[in-house]
Amino acid sequence: MRVRNRMLKKGTGKWRLFLFGAAIGAAVFLLIYGFMPLNLLRDDWILDGYIEQDILQHYLGWLSYRESPLSFPLCIAQTINYPAGISVAYTDSIPLFAILFRLIEGILPATFQYFGLFVFLCFMLQGGCAAVLIGLFVKGTLKPLLGSLLFVLNPILLERAFRHTALSAQFLILLALYLYFDGKQKNAPPSLWFIGLGALAMLIHPYFVPMVLAALFASVVEYGFKNRRILRPAIMVVVSVGVCLFTAYCIGYFHTGASRTVGYGYFCMNLNALFNPVSKGVENWSLLLPKWKQGLGTYEGFNYLGLGTLLLFAAAVLDHLLHWKKRQTLRRIGTHGGLLFVCLCLTVFAVSNVVVLNSFVLFSVELSWKWIDLLSMLRASGRMFWVVNYLIVLSAVLFVCRRAKAKHAALLLAAAAAVQAVDMAPALIQKHQDFAAPTAEYSSPFVSEFWSVAAEEYDHIFSFEAQGVSDALYLQLLAQSGGMTSNDQFFARQDEEAHSAQIEQVLEAARQGEIDSDTLYIMTREDLFFRYAGYFLEDCLCARVDRNWYVFAPWNDAMRSLDISRQDVFVYEEIPFTIADYTDEDWTAGVWNQDPALVCFYDNESNRQKLEGAEALVMSGTEYSILEIDMSDPGWILVRLDRSGEPLRGAMLETKTSREPAA
Repeated sequence: MRVRNRMLKKGTGKWRLFLFGAAIGAAVFLLIYGFMPLNLLRDDWILDGYIEQDILQHYLGWLSYRESPLSFPLCIAQTINYPAGISVAYTDSIPLFAILFRLIEGILPATFQYFGLFVFLCFMLQGGCAAVLIGLFVKGTLKPLLGSLLFVLNPILLERAFRHTALSAQFLILLALYLYFDGKQKNAPPSLWFIGLGALAMLIHPYFVPMVLAALFASVVEYGFKNRRILRPAIMVVVSVGVCLFTAYCIGYFHTGASRTVGYGYFCMNLNALFNPVSKGVENWSLLLPKWKQGLGTYEGFNYLGLGTLLLFAAAVLDHLLHWKKRQTLRRIGTHGGLLFVCLCLTVFAVSNVVVLNSFVLFSVELSWKWIDLLSMLRASGRMFWVVNYLIVLSAVLFVCRRAKAKHAALLLAAAAAVQAVDMAPALIQKHQDFAAPTAEYSSPFVSEFWSVAAEEYDHIFSFEAQGVSDALYLQLLAQSGGMTSNDQFFARQDEEAHSAQIEQVLEAARQGEIDSDTLYIMTREDLFFRYAGYFLEDCLCARVDRNWYVFAPWNDAMRSLDISRQDVFVYEEIPFTIADYTDEDWTAGVWNQDPALVCFYDNESNRQKLEGAEALVMSGTEYSILEIDMSDPGWILVRLDRSGEPLRGAMLETKTSREPAA
């Protein structure tokens, strides 16, 4: 009876720790972001985007799935990537929540978003799971709760919140570590909860799956070697992988194909990641530490610990070196050999085959395309270090709890949490301001009356290109708001071959005069517009709309009666003559950086006609003599001007010949 009472008391203590830790997580969320994201009926802050506008992609996946009929596999949004559709797992729309709310879609209000609620729950679970994890090693309530603050204030959680919303579920890593250490202390076989945790990870974001499986693998190896029982634990790994794959199948991961992916070796972890307070979208994560440069896509490997954690961890390392005992160290390595092995593997994978320090590539290991394809399934490899990151935080907290007296330990943990918060003040203030006063009303980039008419007249939007991020997302938003489908492919894994084949099929039909009257054809590239216009001129309104969009709109009564006098719609013959918007390391907006007198235009029939016989370009009344016109570069027309002063930047131009005066 006493044993049972102790077990009940211990279980109650865990739940108490969890609830108090969850309250800490909730408080931190509300202090940073406020209550605004928790308004399920408000989506203007999502429509305006956040940092990379990926949250708009997440929302669009949900909007499409909400209007799609229920089917199997689950989570197929049918109006995106039309006609095949796509799983919302590839739009990072959090399949678990998408399924739950799709089942009650009939009672939801017209505007409904669950992303603020999801991140709020992630903060609560982060605090609760951290407290219980620390509670495995530390008695009492106060020290685990103070230690949990360092987990809730971990920059990698705050950096992902609302940027890559699903990746806010960092509590999955803490749960995996809890199952590992709990089993280790009990010398029990790997917990069956690992199976459910792997499936849950797949239902939120697949990047968490290998992290959960890494903890399971460590548990299996260590238990198997210690107890010489490997068969049952090995079966656990196989079952867990199988359940994860089955879950992936059920939510549509294999519904569509995918082209060769790249990114491994680019989105890697910088060797300065633990102490570099720099990330995408946040100017500075530290009030006190210097910022270091980043190279390639190492912003995806952001793993800054925060000054409070760094100081504790540095003290722990120094203490270990001062009191180093070879036998004790070897014993610890042997005890946690499996965990150390997976941490080493995750670290090597995170750093990748391209080793970067600051902005310099120290060295790279050449890999075949087959290996790159395989490894690029988790192309943002820098994220895989998160497991090690949280183990560092845990070791820093446990160092204080074990080396200091109880009262001193509590004070040190509180001080470390305070230092952590003060150090991150620039980032926390920026995030608070971002959400304290968001845009009061969403401003659509589609201004012209043309779009409202098109939404009434057409059922489908067909894109001729893989467009830039904001263009593709807002194009999908236009389609969604107008009840249209879109074939555009801005999501995690595109099938570029299928998309290209679809474009060729449409073009071949257009060559034969077969144009779908219920489809609006659209692109942002002027060169594509003039290249394809010949197939559509007879049957469509061919025009540029709102400066950014080029359309082929099949003629109907509404299009013929459209008022285009406001000059937000330029028909084919009247499209302004502008420099190409081409930009790379040598060119900026169609102007050569090393010699601003050299400008480029898209090579198409319209531009050739405008430049034929031209002696000068005229911009806002200023004339620039043409010295040379070069049409030898495929796809481009290069024009050298006799000019000085500021370079031309895509402004509307006129051409001047000897037969006509300058405007």
